[in-house]
Amino acid sequence: MELELLKQYDVKNVLDFIKEKSEFKEYDFILKCANYVSTYKLDENSISATLLLKPYQQGFVSMEEIKELTGEETATLISSVSGLAKIDTESKENEAEKIREMFIALAKDIRVIIIDLVYILETIKEKNIDNKEAFDKLVDETKDIFAPLAGRLGLSKIKSELEDLVLMYTQPEMYESLLHNVELSAKEREAQLSLTMDKLNVMLKELNINGSISGRKKHYASIVKKMKSKALTLAQIHDLVAVRIIVENIDECYTILGKIHTIYRPIDGRFKDYIAVPKPNGYQSLHTSVIADNGKPLEIQIRTDQMHKIAEYGVAAHWMYKEKRMKATSLDEKLGWVREIMEKNKDMGASDFVEALKVDLYSGKIFVQTPKGKVLEFPEGATVIDFAYAIHSDVGNKCVGSKINGKISPIITELHNGDVVEVLTTTQAKGPSRDWLKHTKTSSAKDKINAYFKHEMKDENIKTGKNILEQTCKNKGLTLSKVLTKEGVESVCRKYNLFDEDDMYACIGYGGVSALQVFNKLFYYYNELTKKEAMPEIKSNVVISKKSGDGTILVRGEEGLMTRFAGCCNPIPGDDIIGFVSHGRGITIHKKDCKQIQAFDEDRLIEAAWANNVNSSFNAGLRIITSDKAGFVVKLTPILSEVKAALLKLDTFYTDDKLSVYILVSVRDINTLNTLIKNIKKMPYTEDVFRA
Repeated sequence: MELELLKQYDVKNVLDFIKEKSEFKEYDFILKCANYVSTYKLDENSISATLLLKPYQQGFVSMEEIKELTGEETATLISSVSGLAKIDTESKENEAEKIREMFIALAKDIRVIIIDLVYILETIKEKNIDNKEAFDKLVDETKDIFAPLAGRLGLSKIKSELEDLVLMYTQPEMYESLLHNVELSAKEREAQLSLTMDKLNVMLKELNINGSISGRKKHYASIVKKMKSKALTLAQIHDLVAVRIIVENIDECYTILGKIHTIYRPIDGRFKDYIAVPKPNGYQSLHTSVIADNGKPLEIQIRTDQMHKIAEYGVAAHWMYKEKRMKATSLDEKLGWVREIMEKNKDMGASDFVEALKVDLYSGKIFVQTPKGKVLEFPEGATVIDFAYAIHSDVGNKCVGSKINGKISPIITELHNGDVVEVLTTTQAKGPSRDWLKHTKTSSAKDKINAYFKHEMKDENIKTGKNILEQTCKNKGLTLSKVLTKEGVESVCRKYNLFDEDDMYACIGYGGVSALQVFNKLFYYYNELTKKEAMPEIKSNVVISKKSGDGTILVRGEEGLMTRFAGCCNPIPGDDIIGFVSHGRGITIHKKDCKQIQAFDEDRLIEAAWANNVNSSFNAGLRIITSDKAGFVVKLTPILSEVKAALLKLDTFYTDDKLSVYILVSVRDINTLNTLIKNIKKMPYTEDVFRA
């Protein structure tokens, strides 16, 4: 074995190094593993990792020695294989698929899986575990996890051998019976298989058809599965050995079938045309069983190369059929191309093949486990909070900390592939904090946290939401009591599917809707009800006395005070205006009918007027209500150009079945604005236009 290995790989220094460890007693075992791995045409790093894995795990060699002897890549492979051993595989069979995905995600390099599977195979074959309980556990894991994983990867030889070993240890009487009855005529079958393939090759040449012919023996585990699923005896199974013919097109399939039946006598009822009537999983092929030269049944399969690819590699069709599954999993889809690479590695150069196996199939995802071995999948960056809510809402709400791989960790700790996470909870927990939302990656966790604030803290949310809305109104120069109309509240409740006014406050309180969104809706209805009411005239104890600022506005007050225009009402020349003395910001000029003035201290209001010959542009806001939802904005542009009004801002939102448009325009004076309003009112489907 050693000589055979040295013929293929330059690993003499590794073998010599291991031999120096005289206390290491499993030299022959690691040679068997390395020779098996070499059949997959892997590189020297893979062979070195296979040889050094056992000595490393038993403490005969350190990671530093491995790096010095063979380099970083070998050390990484060994570290990755050792990491797979930490996965808890105690979970139920329905968790096996997730555990397989976790193996792939942790490995990130299919070479790691190959080395691990070969070690498992040789360990079971050699019964290289003294502890019976541990050995039985490994056999169970092989049945549920490792053999199916080998099959999905296209490692058909490993898969079949693992399944046969599982059969040998779990059903020893059945295995011995098959061993006796099948192997009794094994040499005869092999001789017949060789003779048949020679005859069929001659037949292809005579028919002038290009094709390939291969033979295979059915493994014991496959025989048992077929006997059980179809209630057959061993004598009724005709494909203990089979021949497969692959050609270029369908016509050649049927031509070959006819010719075979002239050479060998077909067995009645044993012809299946899966080309004309494919199996539900898409499998296509011609199957016929004939009596071979030795008088024994022989199955022959005929298919095109395309059919063969679909059968072997197409979206899990082959392995779903073999495992009696109804639908593909995400693992099947990810591993489809890997199976093809594994099956066709003879067509690839060694370096290309190895590079193809270095792939992170689950980039962007992590797999972690509960203490009981249940595997959970999360996006990268997920934290203990995400994990806790994935277990249950109550676990998340009562979470106060965690143990990650046995180490106490905060709930905001990010998780990594392979972590074993235990959530620490207490009944005295106050529930989640809003800050938790900043430390979650999954929408599920965010939804459950928001649900907590929505339902468990409704009274507090009502109080909080009302305070937020009152402050928003105050920031807009209004009071909540003024804008809170019956029509406005009903409109908000309809839009956001709320029950009543308290529900509206609660929704703001837990962050379901912003206070500004609610205010805008309430203000619209408030404005509708009050826009035509005249504002009471506000009188001042002062009169105009001097120019101030840039000369646009005349005010009476302290000398040198500057003026600015309020954004809430955007006064323009021609509007009746008034000033408000603000702290440290000079005088703010409002329209006299601006609703915000009602909330101001009257002692700080001061009369103001426009100066003569104002030569500037001014901003004005308009609210337009229209039923022209599709084309209004496009039609508005030429109307603005006609009066030379520059569009500065445009916002739209829907109110019931109407389109509400807010525009901010730059105009010269009130006459220009009035003309613009008049022209907009003439537009089709326009229902109202007013200053906003």
